[in-house]
Amino acid sequence: MIGIIGRGLLLVLTGTATACAISVKDQDVFTYVPAPESWQAPDSDRPVIQDWLSSFSDEQLKSLVDEALSGNFDLQRTASRVQSFQAQRKASNAGRWPQLSTQFEAARSGQDVAGSTIKSNDFSLNLLLGWELDVWQRLTSKTRGAVLDVEAANADLEAARLSLSANIARAWYDAITTRRQVVFAETTQTSFANNLEVIETRYRHGIGDALDVTLARANLESARSQTEARRIQADNTVLQLETLLGRYPSNELAVADKIPDLSPVPGAGVPAQLVERRPDLRAAHLKMLAEGERLRAANRNYLPGVNLSASYGARNDDIGDLFDLDDLVWRIASQLTAPLFQAGRLEAERELAAATQAQSVLNYASLALNAFREVESALRTEKFLEAQQQALSQAADESVRAEALAQERYTAGLVDITTLLDAQRRAVDSRRGLIDLRNQRLQNRINLFVALGGNFKMAESSQEKKTNG
Repeated sequence: MIGIIGRGLLLVLTGTATACAISVKDQDVFTYVPAPESWQAPDSDRPVIQDWLSSFSDEQLKSLVDEALSGNFDLQRTASRVQSFQAQRKASNAGRWPQLSTQFEAARSGQDVAGSTIKSNDFSLNLLLGWELDVWQRLTSKTRGAVLDVEAANADLEAARLSLSANIARAWYDAITTRRQVVFAETTQTSFANNLEVIETRYRHGIGDALDVTLARANLESARSQTEARRIQADNTVLQLETLLGRYPSNELAVADKIPDLSPVPGAGVPAQLVERRPDLRAAHLKMLAEGERLRAANRNYLPGVNLSASYGARNDDIGDLFDLDDLVWRIASQLTAPLFQAGRLEAERELAAATQAQSVLNYASLALNAFREVESALRTEKFLEAQQQALSQAADESVRAEALAQERYTAGLVDITTLLDAQRRAVDSRRGLIDLRNQRLQNRINLFVALGGNFKMAESSQEKKTNG
């Protein structure tokens, strides 16, 4: 027994379990992912924005985000997990305090004596007090782990709120973009229909041939097909947005008709600060600390337990005399217990705690590395998309002018129909691509804000207030 106690003390003092455990000094994420002093991608010298949602200057978007924070079912489910961890924390903390209970027992027995049975009753009523003294801080470690679980769940909730608000913003600008694409497709279809009417009129007057008419009709039907495809896409984006809001997907949400202009790129701050700004990284860090506390508790399971117990009550063969003050008795006892043979259970629990703790450390490091990648990628993409939009905008202007020239020359009989149709297709593709590209820049800006941790200030939803209250 002394050897087992000594082994337990050694585990507590060293703070190690098995080869799976990761020491405290190796739990710093920068041990695995060294952070540079500044971002490798081009960064802005502007300060890190504190209210990313306001940077879009879109009051309707703010209203939609606030609605989603109150009505989204997935977010409510995440909030309920906080309540679950709070209940677990209360249950864990209760083990550190004395436990008081009452016990009533009634028994009837018989004994054969000289051929006859003597029957007797036995009634007892006791007030019982039990208390496990937390000499080795095992219960304290379990409680600390439960407290950290609650904090991690709150960080997960914050991360979920950020993710939901970002998804609302993405879906909102997707809806605006697809609606604009529908309008553009309808305008293109009308333009092609007018061209067809001109070509058919020329053909009836003996100018041009049947091929011109056929190609123009094919061009118009292709535009009609594109219009219907854009309508399907627009409807689906609105249905998706309504679902995120917690509404029935009825396609009744009014969508704005203008894509907002982007504000200047915000500063990204210092890479090392990212682990504090991002709620998902804070949650991973807190979970890692919680698993460390559970590992400490598992190590201390080898140590002897000290328990105090007390009882106060009465025992009598007549239930009516149980409350006789002259028959009341009390008893106080202490107990020291140490594990001798558990068939490997304690060792298995210790190995499981060590492996889980190691996984939490490595998961934290993996999430941090991915977070750095997301910021670097979003910063780089900002520059690339800006250059791409400038080029495509110029291409769209030139294509529109080329389309006008082709139309004039076709009317004058200087070029054939294929030249005109090709010019029209180039103009349509570039203008359509420009609409999508503006949305891509918005989406990437949202990605950048999320990668930086959001830092959005939004009024608490009713569900969050309920959870925190």
